[in-house]
Amino acid sequence: MNSSERIKPIRYNDPSTAHYITFSCNQRRNLFLDDFLFNEFIKSLDASRARHRFEIWAYVIMPNHVHLLLWLLESVTISQVLKGIKQPFSHRALKHMKLHYSNLYANLEIIRKNKVFYAFWLQGGGYDRNVYSDINIRNAIEYIHNNPVRKELVKSPEDWKWSSYRFWEYGDIEPIKMDIPVMWK
Repeated sequence: MNSSERIKPIRYNDPSTAHYITFSCNQRRNLFLDDFLFNEFIKSLDASRARHRFEIWAYVIMPNHVHLLLWLLESVTISQVLKGIKQPFSHRALKHMKLHYSNLYANLEIIRKNKVFYAFWLQGGGYDRNVYSDINIRNAIEYIHNNPVRKELVKSPEDWKWSSYRFWEYGDIEPIKMDIPVMWK
């Protein structure tokens, strides 16, 4: 296999489990550079939820990656969900970066089969783990919310604007409302 070929992850689209998903920005760079980019990702996440019918149980948008905990409601696949989130966002994000961060944008160039394109996301499918039990769901949510603290971006999870922590702690539905796991309703 040459370096331009992507390894396709194995995904288990089990409707009886949650999906804990992680995917990274191109070259693992800090590409979430301003509120516009964070907000555009939130818009794409919410639009994909409406289109593909899945629940969002937890999220955090970090400067160079994203963690999501999702529950599929219908016969949609994780690949369809991710495509529905990442593609529309990437299109808008790259336009924004070309205008406002041209030097960084130039470093996102990828040449494949003599074609040049720009990528916001790291090539490949990211990380997808099925989460089965209540305790593992709680642990995944806690891990997601504490990621900005572990990366020393903030002292407390509530200080990171771009996560679902404040929904779970205070019922805050901004910037996006979370869904309650089916087993907790």
